[in-house]
Amino acid sequence: MPSQYSYVPHYIRIREQIRERIQLQVYKVGSRIPSEAAFAQEFDVSRITVTNALRELAKEGLLVREQGRGTFVAPGARHQSRSRLAGLLVRTQGHLFADLSRFLSRELNAVGYLPALVDLTSLEEAEEVERLAHLCQAGMKVLIAEGMMSLPYRRIAEMSSDLEKVIFIWRYESAEVVPGAVHVLSDLRSAAQQVYDHLLEQGHRRVLVLTHMLGEHPLRVSAQLLNHFTSLAAEGGEIEVQAAAYHEDQPVLADGLREILTSPTRPTAVFSLSDFRVRIIYELAEEVGLSIPNDLALVGFYNTPWCQMLPVPLTSVDLRVDNLAEQTAAVLQGNRQSAGTIWVRPQLIVRSSSL
Repeated sequence: MPSQYSYVPHYIRIREQIRERIQLQVYKVGSRIPSEAAFAQEFDVSRITVTNALRELAKEGLLVREQGRGTFVAPGARHQSRSRLAGLLVRTQGHLFADLSRFLSRELNAVGYLPALVDLTSLEEAEEVERLAHLCQAGMKVLIAEGMMSLPYRRIAEMSSDLEKVIFIWRYESAEVVPGAVHVLSDLRSAAQQVYDHLLEQGHRRVLVLTHMLGEHPLRVSAQLLNHFTSLAAEGGEIEVQAAAYHEDQPVLADGLREILTSPTRPTAVFSLSDFRVRIIYELAEEVGLSIPNDLALVGFYNTPWCQMLPVPLTSVDLRVDNLAEQTAAVLQGNRQSAGTIWVRPQLIVRSSSL
């Protein structure tokens, strides 16, 4: 089940997992699926949650519910799922990924595709390959994947000739080339440029970038953002950039950041490559007597609901996952290029933390 930070309703997750089982023929046409009580026990939810999931699948024509007998896979479900089946390999836990999977499913349905969601949140590469094989057997026509580093790119390249389209969405963290693939990606340089310009306009000349890990693979999103921001500073010559890595050991992280924030040459702004991780800066700023934003401006990344929950609303970069999904649907409709890269420009949402 989802973590405490994921706000995807339970019934949607259950609905998509049951849909995937129908599409992969775990539940065959005409067969009775497990009872609501069985699903409630399997997914550790209430029966009403299961009822809502089954009701939606019945509205779509995938299930038939018969009073006193149970719920059955509809006669046309197999044909329906095989006609225009789109494999959707994305993570669903966390605010960004929950929105991405939701918008993609909506846009795919709107252009006549049936999304078979494979949640990458906790899958190993061998499991990902196995799920891909199942999708191919079920008649998958299109594969849409979040281009995270751990994807089995070589296997995807091997199977690409059997698919109508392969689309990588929001990021591509691999040097592997998948023939004929379309990349619908967030323009991370534009994101860094918007943050840089905003902080420069506000008069900041020393900026701390709080990243996931220093020295990580250069194709990772956080490494790209750090590199873009550092390059812009080097080109402009007006902002001095310092980088620090987020540490899971909170006391160790706090000690390191406290030293930075109390230095005579301390930064006057922090660009955190995650909204959630900037929380500790709020706490330390109060501890050492720095006012946000008067003494220290803060900017986050991903524009998650955390931005409005923090003591001073957080300025953050919105990746426009709705636009990413729309551009993906446009590719499937033939309204965009059939290969190469489509860049989607993020948007800096300015709030009180940096004004």
